[in-house]
Amino acid sequence: MRVTFLYPDLLETTPDYKGAFYTGIGYLSAVLKQEGHETNLIHAVRSNLSREEFVSQLAAADPHLIAISSTTHMFPTVKKLLGWVREDGW
Repeated sequence: MRVTFLYPDLLETTPDYKGAFYTGIGYLSAVLKQEGHETNLIHAVRSNLSREEFVSQLAAADPHLIAISSTTHMFPTVKKLLGWVREDGW
């Protein structure tokens, strides 16, 4: 199975923010890989991530399952990204 993790990690107050490593996603990915699954990550660190760019990354991953991890204040971004996922029939 191919699992794509989606993590919106936006920090609007720091324009050059590159994101951070999150152990929870790392642990889940490691366990899935140990069991023979493929994983990848869409780490959204820009609030201006375009629909085309996001859908392109998702299409390249061709996931069987999309796993989302988010903090509460990222919910509007998650909602937007999931809307794009649904619109494209994933």
